Amino acid sequence: MEDTPAPRPYRHGNLPNAMRAAARAILDEAGPDGVGLRETARRVGVSATAAYRHFDSKEDLLASVAAEGFRELAATMKAAVNDRDPLIAVGLAYV
Repeated sequence: MEDTPAPRPYRHGNLPNAMRAAARAILDEAGPDGVGLRETARRVGVSATAAYRHFDSKEDLLASVAAEGFRELAATMKAAVNDRDPLIAVGLAYV
């Protein structure tokens, strides 16, 4: 009987989130031109092939980062509505 190695456990519980976080860090450091699937995958510690399973292209990754940012903005602005002075709170949340 042939011994087969046990499959390696999946390294990230949520690779798309890890990729988005790494892409955001790269954006802060180098701007949009510095972001690439290969570099982002390298920072996360996975192969480029793994990255391409979740994002078709650099543009797809950046669109996902932007969508995440808009969700965060919306949540922050919704929470600000309950502030003592909602107009100022929402304005500050936007800025």
